[in-house]
Amino acid sequence: MSNSVAGKWGYSYDGENYCGFFDTREEAIAEGGFDGRTIWVGQFRAPECEEYLDAEDLLDKVLCQDDYCGDWEGDAISPTKEQKAELTTEIRALFGRWLDRHDLRPKFGLVDNAEKIEPARSKGN
Repeated sequence: MSNSVAGKWGYSYDGENYCGFFDTREEAIAEGGFDGRTIWVGQFRAPECEEYLDAEDLLDKVLCQDDYCGDWEGDAISPTKEQKAELTTEIRALFGRWLDRHDLRPKFGLVDNAEKIEPARSKGN
């Protein structure tokens, strides 16, 4: 689950598109706020590709194949809620191992809960 930007800090002028990968919040503020504009700073986290996979998607894919169930769909796979949860856990773990083995994890990060930083006002204004 390696991601080179996870835990780094970035800054943004619009709260959406982040620049830089800094070790500290203060470094991101210093770099992004050098010209006195309002900035947002936030810490990157690694995106988790596995969370987008679940048993429902896999089962739907299989059950939608005419070659698999044809007119007998009612007699096809009918797992319990617990069995679906177990399959989801196993699918996600397998996909995660595959991503790691082939170094295919995203090299970008996502920012949650960014902090808006207003420019410092001088005492005469």
